[in-house]
Amino acid sequence: MTDLHVHILPGVDDGSPNLSTSLEMAEMAAQSGVRILAVTPHANQTGIEGVEDGYVNYESEQLEEQFYRLEREINREHIPISLVRGMEIMSIGPLEKKIRERKLIPLHESRYYLIEVPFDMAPDGIRKRLLEFPAMGKIPVLAHPERYFCVQDTPELLYEFREMGAVLQINKGSVFGRFGEEAERTARFLLENRLAGCVASDATEPITGPRTCGQSGSFWRSGMEKRMHSF
Repeated sequence: MTDLHVHILPGVDDGSPNLSTSLEMAEMAAQSGVRILAVTPHANQTGIEGVEDGYVNYESEQLEEQFYRLEREINREHIPISLVRGMEIMSIGPLEKKIRERKLIPLHESRYYLIEVPFDMAPDGIRKRLLEFPAMGKIPVLAHPERYFCVQDTPELLYEFREMGAVLQINKGSVFGRFGEEAERTARFLLENRLAGCVASDATEPITGPRTCGQSGSFWRSGMEKRMHSF
């Protein structure tokens, strides 16, 4: 199993604060059946209203070295997890130049870019952000759409976003009510209407229970896993 959205890189965002915590997260993921983790620190969080000192995390030698250090330590501890690189990109402002210059990187050197938008962004704003990617020959993976207010108000927007080429990534915690009733209702709308492209943990700390990919047997036994496509 692959978890393509995890904040496990230590000390770079609101996820793991240190190496010890990151190793604990990796161990818990492995115990839950995950074998590949996409390391996706927050990136491009600049100029967002209400967010002070947002995480920028543009690609750098330092960020790359932190990834490889974590990978070495996971191997040293014999944790059966493979890591791949990525980012959770805040999709605000022009992105094309930053992508072309590799300040913003895709999931595992693919055409897929994990993106998010501010929770209160209007539908037209999301449309504009999604349209940028096909024009570049890229594919947006829209993180946790069930948490965006306009989608909660009008879940039918999800059909349009998918038709625009977006892969819709649900946070597993949303399915079990971790982010409130509206997010849960919208997540289940995604699943019941076969709109979800994938489910991920979006983990920021060592966790057990439904939010961890693999630790929700009744959910997977329901047959929903068969509706997901992988990259």
